[in-house]
Amino acid sequence: MNKYKCMGMLLLISILAGGCQKAEPVAEETKAPVQEIAKEEEKASTRELKEEPEPKFIAEGIRRVKLTKDSEVLLDIAYEPKEYESSYEYWKVKAPYGGEAVLDTEAALKFYGQLAQLSFTQVTEVGAEVKENLASSKTYLELEFCQLDEEDERASYQAEASSRLTLTIGEEDGAGNYYATLSGDPERVYLISVDALEQIFAVKPYDLILKISAVCPMETVSAVETKVAGKSKKLENYQEIYTDLFGVLIAGELKEPAKGEKEELLTLTFARTAPEMEKLTITYYDYDKEYASVKVKGEEHFLVEKAEVENLIKITQDN
Repeated sequence: MNKYKCMGMLLLISILAGGCQKAEPVAEETKAPVQEIAKEEEKASTRELKEEPEPKFIAEGIRRVKLTKDSEVLLDIAYEPKEYESSYEYWKVKAPYGGEAVLDTEAALKFYGQLAQLSFTQVTEVGAEVKENLASSKTYLELEFCQLDEEDERASYQAEASSRLTLTIGEEDGAGNYYATLSGDPERVYLISVDALEQIFAVKPYDLILKISAVCPMETVSAVETKVAGKSKKLENYQEIYTDLFGVLIAGELKEPAKGEKEELLTLTFARTAPEMEKLTITYYDYDKEYASVKVKGEEHFLVEKAEVENLIKITQDN
């Protein structure tokens, strides 16, 4: 096992054990208890976020990032905690992974730092051609964040977002900047660095996730069932092999589906301890000689090593 897999396994053990919380883009000293976060999330769903005329934010204050280029959503990450989740599950990578990938919060925080360094230089006069180009643009940077409190920076780390911005990006000005508008207002035109925006839009979602197919804390599971070769089996002592059940690590992205009918190698179904908790289903399919594909809650985006799946099948069959 190489060093990256060793690191992944150690991280996985800490997640499933629930004894280690990874640093996330919310200040440690101001984090609310999970129950309070869940209540705030419910309030936030009905609260209008303020459009800031002068957006100022820090990396730790960002709660959502959505990048759209020529109408295609490249990335959509949102902070949406639920009471029963571990902190690893609070962030949902909605695009391109359907919300089921596990965010690497350290990598995300570094990326958010690039966003926080954006500077907005307002232009007092622009021509009609620039305004027409902005009006027809389908390239956007959308953020939800906690507006920076200049007097008390800790207030900028609050659990829920208070503000939002939609930056519509137009053409270049010929001097190293893009024209852009906030909230589509043609009278609020800004210049944004070409280098800064292109670096942000060049982000690779795969680099922002942990190479773990799914997370499901053991204390939230009431039963585990496997299915191999069409035969289902309830695991009697799943607690003893719980880390093994999640130990098949992601080896790469699924670029194209396997040809022909897919052979199901293994399905793991995790029943939960409360009705509001969604059942977790992980299914591994044959892909080629070296890899299997993995589907989590209907989302199939990644490849894993087939030998690891075969080893997991043996472990579950011996249980």
